[in-house]
Amino acid sequence: MHTISLMKPIKLSIGILSITLLTFAILGTFTGNSVFSVLVSKSSLEKNYLVDNEFYAQKLAATTDSLFKSMLQNLRIESQEEELLTKNTQTIQHTLNTILNATRFFNTVWFIDETGHVVATAPHMDLEGQKANRAGAREALKKRVPLISELYAGLNGHLIMLVSFLVYGENGVYTGFLVGSINLDENNSLSDILGEYPQHESGSYM
Repeated sequence: MHTISLMKPIKLSIGILSITLLTFAILGTFTGNSVFSVLVSKSSLEKNYLVDNEFYAQKLAATTDSLFKSMLQNLRIESQEEELLTKNTQTIQHTLNTILNATRFFNTVWFIDETGHVVATAPHMDLEGQKANRAGAREALKKRVPLISELYAGLNGHLIMLVSFLVYGENGVYTGFLVGSINLDENNSLSDILGEYPQHESGSYM
């Protein structure tokens, strides 16, 4: 009887230990599966966000690229206006105002002659006769090709881009170029596109 009484607690302890180990095994498996599921879900969400962000960036880039092409096309057409070949600055300014008001592409429009001097500007005539010394204008004068300038800081500290197209007179003689300036801190077509949807539904923003 003494031997039998000693074996009962041992059997009871082994049973409790078995149940405890089984419980921990089940909890461990459940916890492991839960953590794995969370990690997989997080990885999948991150991948989806990256795909959405890339698509959004590509769409914005394509739209912006199309806008700049439209700007150059607009200046190409306007560069053929006969009024630009006159010596009358008032006539030229009237043409520039028409160009400026026809679209929301630009904040100001200039006509610069082949020597780099400002013939006329719109909407104001405050630069007439001055040497065009802005970085984008100097680049256009030097290269003599249609171009979109790099960003540069204007006199007021605002970031500006210039879009320019060459102007030719009779017999294909180069007479200067049209310049449309885009102020990134003012309202224009570029700010309309890039500012209309600053944040994508996925959470990405520009």
